[in-house]
This record gives sequence, structure tokens and C-alpha cells, in this order.
Amino acid sequence: KNITAYYRQQIDRILEGSGQKPASSGKTVFFFTPDPRKTFSRGGTPYFLHGERTPMASWETPKSVGEPIGTIRRIAREHMDICAAQPLHNGDGLCCKDIGFRANRVEYVGSDLWRVYPPARQMPAGLATGMQVNRNTDTEFLKQLNGESSRRKIRISLTFKETETGFVLHICDEDQTCVQVDCPTEKQPARKTEQAEDLIRERLGRWGDSIYEVTRCDVCWSRPYFIPSTWISAWRKKGQDALEAKRISEYPAAVRVPRTASGIAYPCDGHHADYTANISNRAAALFYRRHQVSSIEAALEDTRTEIPYADRPRTSVPVLMRCKYCLKWESGLCTRQEKGKTDLREPLFLRYRDRRYQLHFDCRRCKMYITAADSTSKN
Repeated sequence: KNITAYYRQQIDRILEGSGQKPASSGKTVFFFTPDPRKTFSRGGTPYFLHGERTPMASWETPKSVGEPIGTIRRIAREHMDICAAQPLHNGDGLCCKDIGFRANRVEYVGSDLWRVYPPARQMPAGLATGMQVNRNTDTEFLKQLNGESSRRKIRISLTFKETETGFVLHICDEDQTCVQVDCPTEKQPARKTEQAEDLIRERLGRWGDSIYEVTRCDVCWSRPYFIPSTWISAWRKKGQDALEAKRISEYPAAVRVPRTASGIAYPCDGHHADYTANISNRAAALFYRRHQVSSIEAALEDTRTEIPYADRPRTSVPVLMRCKYCLKWESGLCTRQEKGKTDLREPLFLRYRDRRYQLHFDCRRCKMYITAADSTSKN
């Protein structure tokens, strides 16, 4: 909720005043202030968005970085005093780099000073005065997200006008989809003239839990008339149904362009599709054969000894990932860096439980490859 709400606000800011409009209708209103720092994150980088290589690893902690809120002013035996400009709450998750703890109880001391008692009043080791404190779990913020956090409505304007035979209700939404509902009736002058127009607006504005929100309602008549509330509600309901039907009828249908198999050749080496094509069943194999693939290698996850739809055995050491991200560069061990020369022993492996994944470095292209190593050695 938090991240998508933040993106929604950023996109709305871009669209505002640009002359462009979103593909969907409606305006989203949030009942909280989105903040990406309050969602689990180890920090952000531009990655390769602008082409250059920048540090990307989070070396200080594998935990959520959170938002900086203040510094430790004083540490006592059972509590600490944190100077923070924003309120702290019972149950908040706090951290100082890799040292994390819960705020079991929080007291406001005054002058932006908060007294925090950790669980069992046991002070985490490694804390010191002057350390920056981040909050990576905001209990009050989570309560807001657990409730109704947003609402999306399509804005509409109403005009209720007098005619010779009664009245007419015009409804127009923000996409300029408009409908008209005739409301024939005998005109009966209102006794309470000062309340008649307010009654019309109040009844016509009752769209309840629908996807619409009335932003304007004009009443145009020669004099105030008395109209039963049930009639007004019925006309409004009739107008809502008409608007729904017209919006559906005018919605732009997706145009599907038919494609034929002729002339389409899927990327393969000598009409051979290796394991990277991820062909894992007979139907997929038949599809590729219809598109000029004559030799098929089974997908990596198909571990059967005999695979009927495949023509060749799988590659003995398949490449699981190709990436620009390089662990040697990130660790300052790149041999292409001026100060990165090292006697690092290769090959290098990533180990997960009893599996090893070997790293291969294409330094000329500045890329790293991860392969599935057969060995389960712990070395």
C-alpha cells in the first residue's frame, strides 16, 4: 500500500499540467502520507539506470535501513534517551546500523527527548551516545495501513433543470461521458422555499459506495418546487445506471492484431533451443518446432532422466544468471581497478545450504555469470 501510493502520487504530479491523462479514470485520495522509508528497504541506488557503475551493496546491515529519526543522547542501565523531532511509539523497531531492538515502552521527556525502554530492560550491546537511530518499524503507521488507507472515485457534475414537462437531470463525468434523464412530473410550488434547493442537492448527491463522487450540483429552476425524496432518489439511480451503461459502451476496446506463424523465427543457435528457452513440456516443444526450431534441450527444472520432448541432454553446467552486477568490483577486488589488484584465489562460489553456484567473470565485457556447480563441497 505504501509504495504503490507513493508511486501514484509521483505519477499524478507528472501528469498535472502536462496535458496528458492517465489510462484509467478516477482520482485516488489517501488517508495517510506515503513514505518509502517506512517500507522494508536496504537503501536505494541508481543501479545502471544512467549507464555508470556505482556501489550497490548494503555492507552495514542486512536489515531494513528505515528512516533516520535522531541520535542517542544518553544511555542508562535500563533505558536510553533519544533526541528525535518526531514521536516514537511503543513497539517501534529501532536500529543503529546492525544493532536492532524494539522499543518496549516509550516516554516523552520533553524538548524532543524520548525515553526508550528495550524489552526486559536489557540494553543491546554496542550502543553508544551520539549514534544515529533509524526507525524501520513504525507501529502507528502500520495501524493506518491496516485500516481504510485510500479511496478512488470518478468525479461527476450534476445539473438539475426545469423543463416544460417537469425536470431533466444531466450527469457528466471527468471523461466527458454525459447522460440525460428525463424527470416528468407535475410542478408543485414548495412551501419551505429556503429548504427546497438544499433537499435536491442532498438527495442527488447520495452516491454511497459507488465509484463516483459528486463535485458539483447545480439546480436551475424558475422557482423552488416541492419534489418527494423518493422521486429524486429514483431519478438519481436511473442516471447512475445510464452513466454506467454509457461508460461501458464507450470504453476503448483493446485491438488485437492477428499474427501468423509464417516468417517468425525464434532466437536460437542453428535452429537449436537450449535450456534458456525454458521448454518444460510437450506443448511448449511443439510450439517451438512450428517456429523453425528443430532441436530442443529440456528446461533446467526438468530433472527426469528421460525427457520425451527433448532431443539433447541439458548443458552440464548451465548459466543461471548473467548480470552487470559484479561481486569482485563491489568488493574492491576487481583487477581492472587501479587499486583493486589482488591475489584472490578463484574459482569463487556462492553457497546456499548444500548447493554451490560458481561465479565466472568476463572482465573484458565487465559482466558476471552464475552457474550451477555440480559439486556440493563445503570448501
